[in-house]
Amino acid sequence: MLLYDHLHIILSLAGVQQGDPLGPLYFWCGIMSLVNEIQALNPVYNKWYMDDGGIVGDVELLQKVWDLIKTRGPDLGLHLNASKCEWSWLNPECKLPCPIRNGNVDADQIKLVPHAEIQMLGVPLGSDHFVSDFVSKKLLGRLSATVDKLVDFEDSQAATYLLRVSYSIVRAVHFMRTVPLSQWVEQAKTFDSMVRKAIEDILGCPMSDLTFAQASLTPKLGGLGLRKTVEHADLAFFASWHESQLTAHETWTPRADQPKSYLPQKQASFNFDTSMHAYLVDQAPNDREAQRLRRSAQPHACGYITATPSSEDGYDTVMKPRIFRVAVLYRLGLAVIPEPIPCPLCEQPINVFGDHATCCAKSGDLIVRHNAIRNLVDNIAAHGMLAPVMEKKGILGPTSGRRPGDVSIPLWSQGKGLAIDVAATSPLTLSSVRLPEPCEEYAVSQKHKKYDLSFEGTQYEFCAMVFETLGAINEEGQDVLRCLFRYAAKRLGLEFSSYCARAWARLSCTLQRMVSQSILTRIDGREFREPMPDAPAANASALIPTTVVFHTTPSTHTTSTTAPTATTTAHSTTVSVTTVTTTSLPSVRVLDRAPHNRQSSAQREKERTERDQREKDHHSASSSWRAREREEKRDVHLLSPCVSQEREQKRDICVLQESSPLLREIANTGANTQRPPQHPLPRTQTRTPPHHRVVNTPTQHHTLLSPTPQNRVVV
Repeated sequence: MLLYDHLHIILSLAGVQQGDPLGPLYFWCGIMSLVNEIQALNPVYNKWYMDDGGIVGDVELLQKVWDLIKTRGPDLGLHLNASKCEWSWLNPECKLPCPIRNGNVDADQIKLVPHAEIQMLGVPLGSDHFVSDFVSKKLLGRLSATVDKLVDFEDSQAATYLLRVSYSIVRAVHFMRTVPLSQWVEQAKTFDSMVRKAIEDILGCPMSDLTFAQASLTPKLGGLGLRKTVEHADLAFFASWHESQLTAHETWTPRADQPKSYLPQKQASFNFDTSMHAYLVDQAPNDREAQRLRRSAQPHACGYITATPSSEDGYDTVMKPRIFRVAVLYRLGLAVIPEPIPCPLCEQPINVFGDHATCCAKSGDLIVRHNAIRNLVDNIAAHGMLAPVMEKKGILGPTSGRRPGDVSIPLWSQGKGLAIDVAATSPLTLSSVRLPEPCEEYAVSQKHKKYDLSFEGTQYEFCAMVFETLGAINEEGQDVLRCLFRYAAKRLGLEFSSYCARAWARLSCTLQRMVSQSILTRIDGREFREPMPDAPAANASALIPTTVVFHTTPSTHTTSTTAPTATTTAHSTTVSVTTVTTTSLPSVRVLDRAPHNRQSSAQREKERTERDQREKDHHSASSSWRAREREEKRDVHLLSPCVSQEREQKRDICVLQESSPLLREIANTGANTQRPPQHPLPRTQTRTPPHHRVVNTPTQHHTLLSPTPQNRVVV
């Protein structure tokens, strides 16, 4: 049955199913007797692959073989197709036609192939010129047009994935294992150049030879899996030679350049990549680059490179094009910005690789990254039906500020639960760049040292699951995750290997998505800057006024903060004081990434110095203002109610001397009224720096005043 859609059933009535692994076995069971009869004729060479056979012998023997197949083949379901058969003379000088005739129709005759153009099963066996032309046509013929379409694909993650699994070295493996590299070395170089140009165009970044050497490594060692044909072709050919000899049970004469020891192609290529990785580490210009190369080659650090961008189990493994490109550039040590810039959030320097952005504590990116990984771990534990609890309180008792259980599992092992503390650290910081294993060091010094003693005697075990921004994870975290994957796979009824691979890919993509986003937030987001010297003055809507209302009626003295407009309360006299802040709000501008609009380092340093000086002056003025407030508050508490009343009356007199007649009349009315002793005037709810204040009188006269004790105004 080939197809079953609940409506139609297609029965297999003839032949074998396409792709059925038992099909070749059943076919060989049918024709094995015929092959044995041919072998009984003692040909020089008699090899078959399914229905493709190669037989070498003299003319008489080959005529017998032809007659045998024609007579015995139909009974076995094997019918000769003369138009697809070929005849070649092993003597290059022989120009005779094929001696076997198949009827009188020329189109049904056996094709005569010259000695220099012999091929079998798609493998060229002729001259070097013929081999190079054959490989060029088969390998490079339509590859260029296909790769160009792949480069134009907008999805960088999908394009890189397809390039790796379909159009890179895998496309040349057939020729690598069957044809010596010396016969098609120029075509191999051309092929490698096409792959290199394709990945550069997909990422939008040219690569140096050392960078592409890293990209050519297997993903397990920090590369992109785009291996070079010229470096691995001989390894593949020698492995194929040894394996074919063992399969044929024959003894062949080895080539002069062939190694005596046998290594499978996979192992030989991995050994070559290991030596190349060690060479790149030795050639690293500084500790940062050497650490990047080492930590990129850790287990599971390549998960987002090898992940299939599919939404079959959610969108965890699907990365936006720019996010993916930044993640790959960060892995390869390529610049993400043209020159160092200050962090727009904390003013720390960001190098061209974006290292500071991966560990900057501003704007909450670290928390978002932590929560994303925590939520995914919790989701996997939930698939395993382990009843996980996020941010469980009270694991260590009634303590404040200590919640080590990012994901807590009530029952884990030996009747105890498990508290998983998720963390992420950068291996490229100054404090970690020389550590052999930064994630392990962070787990011991920052997590276990803090919590191990507290967990003794409790019902929970503690696990520090520490990720690195380049993708590595500590050994303890790996063990716990493997157990979680096993529980989840069994509960969901899935194969453990497939679920485990997919889960590692989801974790890796989630981590790199957050790391890349933190870099983009700082190099391509919005910057908060002080206004430029030539910036226009802020308009009235940008000011933040505060109105203080003083009630001078015999009722209890009160103060309130209201809207910018003055308010009038029944049976009270109101004097409004509006505080106008002389500095405007920080301006917001989008970071211009164009080089011609970018400020020079000297200009940025000058702006930073001026900004620091303004902040220092503002802090000094604010400190003096608060000190005066504290002293005045202390003095006020020492005054008697009578002295307080006398001071307020003197204040009113000072105001009357410079105010309008209307205000003087209002104040005289209040002064002639016998007022009970009052408490000192409380401060406003909105504390303002010691800038100039404006008194708004009923006649709209404006007088600039300086701050005085108890928020009172004196000319």
